[in-house]
Amino acid sequence: MGTRSTVKFYEDNVNILSVYQQYDGAIEGVGKQVADLLRKYTVVNGVGHTNQANGISELALFYIVDNKKKNGNIYATNQGDEQEFNYEVRSTWGAVEKDKINVKVFRSDGHVLFDGNANDYIDFVDFD
Repeated sequence: MGTRSTVKFYEDNVNILSVYQQYDGAIEGVGKQVADLLRKYTVVNGVGHTNQANGISELALFYIVDNKKKNGNIYATNQGDEQEFNYEVRSTWGAVEKDKINVKVFRSDGHVLFDGNANDYIDFVDFD
């Protein structure tokens, strides 16, 4: 049995994409995938170059592109879906610096494991 999780992307407090993952939902798995996404892409306002995402909505799609390699494990879900681990990536339009992108990680019991900006989240996950 896997450790289930959700990853939800928000822009201006509107959920633009919600993803359910069947396994590896803990910080060491899905949590690291979210950190790798934030580390890899610079969020810009406009069409940019390689490793740039045009806003949080394109960043959300890059999450799928980077992590869905075969059938199974990653599925679209709804905003209300909560699993053992839940990740939220939030931004306001035009907030392109990583310190203005907020990441929140919480468990299904409501316990918050992390709530802060993207740079601090990357540091939080880099516990190796």
